[in-house]
Amino acid sequence: MVAVSHDEERIRELLAPFDRVETVTLRRTRWRRTWLTLAVALGVALLVGGGVAFATRIGPFSGISAADHSQRAQDVLDPAVVAELRADEAPGGDQVGTRDIQSARLVGSLPSGRHVYVVTTSKARLCVVVARLAESCGNPLTQTEPLTFTVVDSDGPGGEPAVAYGVARDGVKSVSFIVGGRHETVPVRSNMFAYQPPAFVTSDSFSSVMVTLANGAIQSVR
Repeated sequence: MVAVSHDEERIRELLAPFDRVETVTLRRTRWRRTWLTLAVALGVALLVGGGVAFATRIGPFSGISAADHSQRAQDVLDPAVVAELRADEAPGGDQVGTRDIQSARLVGSLPSGRHVYVVTTSKARLCVVVARLAESCGNPLTQTEPLTFTVVDSDGPGGEPAVAYGVARDGVKSVSFIVGGRHETVPVRSNMFAYQPPAFVTSDSFSSVMVTLANGAIQSVR
């Protein structure tokens, strides 16, 4: 028999209700298709009352320590990525605005090795950019919406594998969800998480999301 820790028992108990609810359908992402990310909500009382410390920076990168520094060589987007971001911008403008290329900050990589950046816009939006694969943009993260969650479906045999990823505010330790009938917990490292599901999994296989905070508290998403 496999021993189960107290924390694992808590996570299973909290996730059990999701076995009885419908899954959340997440939109597919492709280049030249910009959409607002799914920002999950977490109770303010839990974040403040639990003593979690958040960065004081104001703006789209507020609370994202991995991006809170001057641009470095590794943060600079290559010309192909810049061209794709410009192609994503709506003629005449939209609610996202123009991408501020100089604001790009590298926050991590997907399992495939593709780099993941955060980029701000002229309308103070936060964009999560995967080099030469996908872009998702939305409002800056807040204490009540501390996480983005994006799923890119597989391109088929021999193509790009499916992947779920996102950026989280300081104080979020891990992300949990049900996918393909299995409970998964993915750690957040340097404000970013990524999960590569089995080949048969698609974006509509993912359930609602839960987060675990640095202080050990677990909160279901509203």
